[in-house]
Parts: sequence; C-alpha cells; structure tokens
Amino acid sequence: MSYYFHQVKGTSTSEKGDKVGTRYNKEYEQYYIYALEQFLINTYGYSEYDAKVKVMQEFDEVKEDFELKEIK
Repeated sequence: MSYYFHQVKGTSTSEKGDKVGTRYNKEYEQYYIYALEQFLINTYGYSEYDAKVKVMQEFDEVKEDFELKEIK
C-alpha cells in the first residue's frame, strides 16, 4: 500500500511540474515561431500572412534556413 501511495504522490507532483514546463515550452515555441516569421519578413520580404503560412507549412525548412543565416 505504501508503494502505491508514493507512486500516486510522485505522479501528482510530476504532473504539476509538467504543467509549468509545458507552459514554458508553449511560450518558447510561440516566440520561436514569431522569430521565424520575422526572419522571413525581414530577409525575403514576405507579408505577415505569407510568413505565418510558410512557417506553419514548412517549419523545419524555415528553421534550417534561419539557423544557417544566423551562423554567418
């Protein structure tokens, strides 16, 4: 019984930690998406709408392009 209690208690604490981490991850992801959109706008002259669509559809490709340009 004691083992089960610790398992449940540990899970509960872990879930609280995951919620904080999840919130942070979502904010970070939103900021990163915004940065990629701004990259497309400033580098290639995309409109805001077109940049949003491009990032949604081809996130990995835009991210790679962004990272390559930022290194130089």
